[in-house]
Amino acid sequence: MGCGGSKAAEEDFKAALTVKKHEQEKVVARRNVKLLLLGTGESGKSTILKQMRLHHVGGYTDEERDGYREIVYANLIQSMQVVIEALHDLAMPIPAHLTGAAAYIMSIRVSAHEPCPPMLDRQVTRALLALWEDPQTKACVTKSREFQLNDSASYYFDGAARIGAIDYVPSDQDILRSRVKTTGLTEERFMVGQLQYVVFDVGGQRSERKKWIHCFENVNVLIFLVAISEYDQTLYEDSDVNRMNEAAGLFESISNSRWFAQSSVILFMNKTDLFRAKLVTSPIYEYYSDYEGPSDYPTGCAYMQSKFTPLYRNGSIHPLHCLFTCATDTFYRATAEECVESGIGVNLFLFPTQYIDVASLGVLPGITGGELFFHPRFEPVRDGGKLRAEIKRVAQRETGYSVTMRIRCSNGLRVADHFGNFFQRNVTDLEFGTLDADKAVAAKIKHEGKLDEKVDAHFQCAVLYTSATGQRRVRVHNLAVPVTNLLANVFRFADMDTTLAYIAKESITQTASKTLRQVRDQLTDSCVKALLAYRKHCASSTSPAQLILPESFKLFPLYALALMKSKALKGGPVASDVRTWHMRLLKSAGVAATVGLLYPRMFPVHTLADDVGFPDEAGRLVLPNLIRTSYVRMEPHGAYLIENGELAILWFGAGVSPQILQDLYAVENAEELDIRMGALPVLPTRLSTQLRNILAYFEIQRGGRSLPVLIARQNVDGTEIEFSNMLVEDANNEGLSYPDYLCAVHAAIQSRQEGEKGGDGGNTSMYTQFLS
Repeated sequence: MGCGGSKAAEEDFKAALTVKKHEQEKVVARRNVKLLLLGTGESGKSTILKQMRLHHVGGYTDEERDGYREIVYANLIQSMQVVIEALHDLAMPIPAHLTGAAAYIMSIRVSAHEPCPPMLDRQVTRALLALWEDPQTKACVTKSREFQLNDSASYYFDGAARIGAIDYVPSDQDILRSRVKTTGLTEERFMVGQLQYVVFDVGGQRSERKKWIHCFENVNVLIFLVAISEYDQTLYEDSDVNRMNEAAGLFESISNSRWFAQSSVILFMNKTDLFRAKLVTSPIYEYYSDYEGPSDYPTGCAYMQSKFTPLYRNGSIHPLHCLFTCATDTFYRATAEECVESGIGVNLFLFPTQYIDVASLGVLPGITGGELFFHPRFEPVRDGGKLRAEIKRVAQRETGYSVTMRIRCSNGLRVADHFGNFFQRNVTDLEFGTLDADKAVAAKIKHEGKLDEKVDAHFQCAVLYTSATGQRRVRVHNLAVPVTNLLANVFRFADMDTTLAYIAKESITQTASKTLRQVRDQLTDSCVKALLAYRKHCASSTSPAQLILPESFKLFPLYALALMKSKALKGGPVASDVRTWHMRLLKSAGVAATVGLLYPRMFPVHTLADDVGFPDEAGRLVLPNLIRTSYVRMEPHGAYLIENGELAILWFGAGVSPQILQDLYAVENAEELDIRMGALPVLPTRLSTQLRNILAYFEIQRGGRSLPVLIARQNVDGTEIEFSNMLVEDANNEGLSYPDYLCAVHAAIQSRQEGEKGGDGGNTSMYTQFLS
């Protein structure tokens, strides 16, 4: 197969690229949302930013968590030092048996110039625990409104033993509660659907506010945070000024500024957890003479809101949105981790009619090893059969509980990363509340040492689990593969389907730290690199004008294009909940399910031979010949069935024979079809029997999953849009057709080859930008 090119064609291509680039820049500008976090010091701005990162960027790496370890140590020690000083100032004497521990803690110097050690020694931990166990210390902490103590102090004191352990790694909650004074500007970027959010966090202390002006321009959303739990506290900078009064004055000034006249304003009444707890011991009326009513949470919230909302004067342009928040709340993730500890896997069935934040809810099945079942706009007639099959599958499939998995490999190789839905405490073990045959994970193996061709490389996957009968079992899979120094052998024996499943899981994982466009570009780049390596090392004698595809990887460009057109990664408008569900689906799917989901099976119904759909002499079902997924392969008078493992669509052309409609649905013409139907009716016709037998076989292949059969009449039903999107080889989903993509990949390979000859490495990015 070949694609040729000329200088004129390349110039036309570059011109088209320039136009495309300008169009993309306009689209990017429309899809960028600039959020600015403002508020006084200690209002929770940085914590909100951390929550956004955990929720949308994929959390923190092991290296980043190591960096937070010293911050947590510093917060723990400095907070206890503040309490010890407060005990003296408040005339609350330290018991004699603890004076040594207190003196030792006070002797520890913690500053930017003298950071904490990478691990707390036992003496520090023992001293902290002894001090915190004393009732006098706890009584002092309850009076923290009289001195300046971090909100997270009690949390860290309660966890001192855990934090002082040798193998301590900061948890998400530890990171959220850590405190470091924000200086300058912190920026975070993340994607939600097709929108890229750019969030800016700036220091809230008075000395930092002069820097705010640098990020005031072109703000789409201003989020102003107020720590409502600080109604009984004064500023660090000025002990005569109440923190709430300072926040109110700053909010009035900022929210009505000309800089934010066209910006949406959201008021976060933050730290509701501390506010609720404090009301018991520190009534609001002791600090605000105009407060009337009981010192309870609802009344207190209403009063705090009344102190701020009247200060906003731009309500006629953009109404003020007021929310009560707890920035340290990680409910779904914390609940999921508790479920894993208890051997519980969460299977979540969702039936939304509007946005419900699947990204947050999906954490529960994603971490616990469960499954997410998504039924938007649920119709009992259409979707009831699939729901019943899903519930039956969940109840009857073999399941392991309290699962720990570890993958090992021989010397010279290393397991570098894992991809999928699981919980991971360390770099070696994957944990699941439950695990079943419908789930799969991928592992990246790195080659770091010399391997001997005479000795096989070995891999082992060991799973420790509890059976449904309560038996603790170990299941082990061992694999030995030959070692080769020849790249040609690698291509010859490579498995494209497995490669696709791995790349899909890796790509979905990368969406947490890269834009969708970057992920799609990287997919194309991976395809180009693989095919270029084959050409250079295995087919160097072939003509440069010819695109050479290795036998095992000849479908790589097609599968890469299919992945880029999936709802998980494609460009264009996709509902956030729908995209998130598809991401979860691909992260947990096995090899066969992944291939089927990305490149559906399609065959003509109107030309089925008489023996198709019935067993042959050996008892095997005769299957129809599949066709490529493109309108080019279809006829307007035909009927075609396409399925991807999740659903099947039966497409009827405008000129379809009435006999086919009669055989399948017992109707005379297409207008009589009931598009609410989700399954083929049982009719005594040969065609109906053939098609139902084929669908039943497909369902068995997919592990017993029910395949709803939807109807799409040409130029009539909205279902035809979904049908068209499943035709991967056509130009759709804001992507190229397969022939065009193949030629673009070939052009990128040629460009890189020429660049290597010229010494500049090629200009592949030009082509990947065009492909996006």
